[in-house]
Amino acid sequence: MRLAEILGIRTIQPISRGKAIRMVRRAPIFRSMSSAALSDLIDESAQTFYDTETVIVRQGDRAEKVYMVISGRLRVVCEESQKEVSVADLGPGDVFGEMAVLGSQLRSANVITLERSNVLEVPGPVFIAALKQSRQS
Repeated sequence: MRLAEILGIRTIQPISRGKAIRMVRRAPIFRSMSSAALSDLIDESAQTFYDTETVIVRQGDRAEKVYMVISGRLRVVCEESQKEVSVADLGPGDVFGEMAVLGSQLRSANVITLERSNVLEVPGPVFIAALKQSRQS
């Protein structure tokens, strides 16, 4: 038995390139992308592991990446009138941050991990280039 199992720590492993492409293809925003555009997008993206209660995106920050949850659970929280309002919970396959990147806007909410999570991070310019490449195909 591994130490992590003894301590009750859930370990997360990166997923393969092929599994990442299949997972991304299922998300509505990526569904119409060509295989070449998806392949380029995955090659330029990174899987990042976050501990519980980590802020991935902060409300008001500049949007530089689009994110897809590979594993784990996240919560979207807006700060309004000095109160936090829970907007949504996200899980594997959910995408966030795309609207702010497409609209060159500031982040409209905080996104916080509820448990250890693996998140695919797509640089904004790579995301936009993949969308353009798909439209030209």
